[in-house]
Amino acid sequence: EAIKKGILVEFDYEALEYTLSDDEKEKLRKINAILNAPDSNMTKEQAFIKMANVRKEAEDKIPAFRKYLSDNTELLKNSIIFVNSKEYGDQVIEVISQYITDYNTFYDEDNDENLQKLRDGKIQCLITCHRVSEGIDIKALNTVVLFASNVDQRETIQRIGRTLRIDDKLPDKRAFVLDFCDANA
Repeated sequence: EAIKKGILVEFDYEALEYTLSDDEKEKLRKINAILNAPDSNMTKEQAFIKMANVRKEAEDKIPAFRKYLSDNTELLKNSIIFVNSKEYGDQVIEVISQYITDYNTFYDEDNDENLQKLRDGKIQCLITCHRVSEGIDIKALNTVVLFASNVDQRETIQRIGRTLRIDDKLPDKRAFVLDFCDANA
């Protein structure tokens, strides 16, 4: 509705397929077994969070992203990449550092200077967990990459919304959202 009203820009969406490794599948089976054990004190919510974390940090997302970037390096310009953890973010950084050098992180211990660098165009890409899901307005932002999406749909919508802001300097702006989906789900 906001796009139709001209409040937000249109966007393209692409989902890269990944496959869970045998170890990751085994982790999911173990979580499910614990949940369904007669003496389990694990709630469904706790189990779903643990299962989601396995998917958010799936090993196969990294090579899928690397392959995609080899033909689409422009997506890193004015982008935010959402990851589940700093450790996983380090793996993503290993990939993007092959294509650009002007990136930074924005985790809890990072100061707002890194966010300001993205706003000012001093860096092209910001890697973060939850910190910029809401309340951040960077009109020149073009791309959001979702290695990790939150169970709360509102947070995912907020993340996507970071890139849908109208930019008067770019009247033909069209945003891009790159996501991941389990090929076997």
